[in-house]
Amino acid sequence: MTKKNRHFEEGQRYRTAALIACTGGLSVVVALGWVIRSKNQIEISSSKAVYPALVFGCPPGPALTARTLAAVELVKNGFADRIIVSGRGEATQAYDMLVAHGVDDKRIDVEAKARNTMENLIFSAPLLKGQTFWAVSDRWHLPRIKSIARTLDMDAIPHPVDRVQPMISYAKQLVREGLSVTHRWANPVLSL
Repeated sequence: MTKKNRHFEEGQRYRTAALIACTGGLSVVVALGWVIRSKNQIEISSSKAVYPALVFGCPPGPALTARTLAAVELVKNGFADRIIVSGRGEATQAYDMLVAHGVDDKRIDVEAKARNTMENLIFSAPLLKGQTFWAVSDRWHLPRIKSIARTLDMDAIPHPVDRVQPMISYAKQLVREGLSVTHRWANPVLSL
């Protein structure tokens, strides 16, 4: 990371902290409300068209496994012609899982530079070549994915991955997502 990028990211963190402080935390509460309301409005698409599937990376574990297996189902059911796995450390693990579940390695693209949702989309864009795509991620993550994709003029069709998880883990993820939305509101300019 260059010195210029590091300063830019620090400035973004300061703007986010200032927004949270100036609103007394209300901005996070509003963002959390938006995430909860929006995630409940996400429906499984009835589209029968075939699109590539973009699997959004996350730390290796149950979430990455669930997202990867959801993409496998899209391919096996004929709704995805190929899969792009995105994420710095997790893309190769997802790739291995896909191959182990019978997905032809020629139908898998690996994007292994992304560190966050915005980078997942930006770095996967050349692989998508302007095509509409299935955004494969947890339901609570999809509203932000759709919002960022719209900003980037990308057409993402949500493919929610609903999984059973402990309430405390789910609550932590919702709060983290609320903070991420607040960060996006405080820093609307796209950056890398």
